[in-house]
Amino acid sequence: MLPVRTHPELSYSLSNLQMLCGPCHARKTRIEVGHKPLTPKRQEWRDLLRDLQRNPVEHERKSNA
Repeated sequence: MLPVRTHPELSYSLSNLQMLCGPCHARKTRIEVGHKPLTPKRQEWRDLLRDLQRNPVEHERKSNA
C-alpha cells in the first residue's frame, strides 16, 4: 500500500485499497503523520470511553455493583 498523500494518482486504484476499521485507520494515520503511539494509560482511557459509548447501561450496572 502506498500512501495517497505521496501518490495521489492511486486515490481510486483498487489495488492500493486497504480496508480498516475506525480504530485501526486512526492508528495507521497517527503513525503515517509521525505522531507517537498512544501510551498504554491513554489507550486504556480511550478503550474505556469507546466501551461506554457502545454500552452505557452495562457500565452503569458494573459501577453500581
